[in-house]
Amino acid sequence: MTLSSLTQKIRRNQNYQQLLSNFLSLGIVQFTNYLIPLLTFPYLLRVVGTEKFGSVSYGLSIMSYMIVVVEYGFSISATREASLHRKDTERLSKLFSVVMTTRLVLFAGCILLLMLLMLVGQRFRQDALMYSYGTLFILGFALLPTWLYQGIEQMRQISIFNFIGKLVQLGLLVLFVHSPADYLYVIGIYGLANVVSGIYAIWMAHTKFGIRLTRPALGEIKDCLFDGWRIFLINLSSAALNNINILILGLFVNDHQLGLYSAAEKVIFSLWQLLILFSQAIYPYLCRLTSESHEKLQMFVRRVGLGFSGFILLVCITIFLLADFIILIIAGHPAPEASTCLRILVFAILVVSLNIPAHQTMLAYNITRDNSTIYAIAAVGNIIICAVACRLAGIYGAAFSMVFIQATVLIAMYTVLEKKYPQYSLLHRPKSLV
Repeated sequence: MTLSSLTQKIRRNQNYQQLLSNFLSLGIVQFTNYLIPLLTFPYLLRVVGTEKFGSVSYGLSIMSYMIVVVEYGFSISATREASLHRKDTERLSKLFSVVMTTRLVLFAGCILLLMLLMLVGQRFRQDALMYSYGTLFILGFALLPTWLYQGIEQMRQISIFNFIGKLVQLGLLVLFVHSPADYLYVIGIYGLANVVSGIYAIWMAHTKFGIRLTRPALGEIKDCLFDGWRIFLINLSSAALNNINILILGLFVNDHQLGLYSAAEKVIFSLWQLLILFSQAIYPYLCRLTSESHEKLQMFVRRVGLGFSGFILLVCITIFLLADFIILIIAGHPAPEASTCLRILVFAILVVSLNIPAHQTMLAYNITRDNSTIYAIAAVGNIIICAVACRLAGIYGAAFSMVFIQATVLIAMYTVLEKKYPQYSLLHRPKSLV
């Protein structure tokens, strides 16, 4: 197919036009996701130092679990509902009201849990002010209805919210973080930027898309929690895979070593955002393809998924080769240990990119039980493996653990999909749907 014929096909097909728009918006989002961290990470490392940067990274890991609670399963369950009823403003308004109310209830629960941790945990007590400001971080995610804009396929709006939040974040960091003592404010500043984005997103949902807030019934909130329960378990298990390593590592190394590992991990997680946003962009489209034919879904996944993984491979090779230079730019001085961690961790990015098609296909077909089981088993395994690896090899053990467990999930996901659900195969010609 020539470039001109492909362009004509895209122009004739509104679905492809919308998908192309989503990918372009995704590119804008990712550009800001890379640009701002490129400015903020080196700044923070230089200003607060490696030790305090380790404390901030540990705090952000704790907050990531709070965000999993607030997000619950809405990123999948509510997105799927919004995708199916994207033309029905009344249904969307009801869904929006129930989900946002439920998220605020979960936010209140997170605040109580955080207060308890500050009462009983020494590490939390000594940084109590940092964690108090960090409640804004959780609130910002509770207010940001990314799931709604994914469902109605308005990725362009998400790119606007993201850009506004990142600009606010950059400005506040430069204004208020000038010395190691100012590390206490960093998580709160991130949170305030998210709150601004969330308020703007809610306002846009009302003014541009006619979404109205109503008071949901208690039964609707219970149903909402029930519908997203299995996805919540998947998200919680995924968080245990992706974010618990630094918490376990903190039990075996000092804050300086923790800071070195965090510097490498921050580079990886910046790139990881590209994987997340790619998944978010294609998920509503995959949901629609499940109602048309699996052959179309399979063709789409093979073309777009493999092409995306090929791009990620090139990025990973570049990072591997330039690891010393990247760490030098971020830290302001050579840090061979951090560079080695970065070279190890970059393999995890490639593995996860290869796993996206199977993971998203299972979710699109609502195969959540097996999906959650895989992640739950992997999460438990990761805790054990990471603890042993960190005890034996320190920061390198944490890095190897992440790559190993992600590779295990990749193999398990495709094995279950191909063996248990051959009608939804991505690797072979699917059997007739049953």
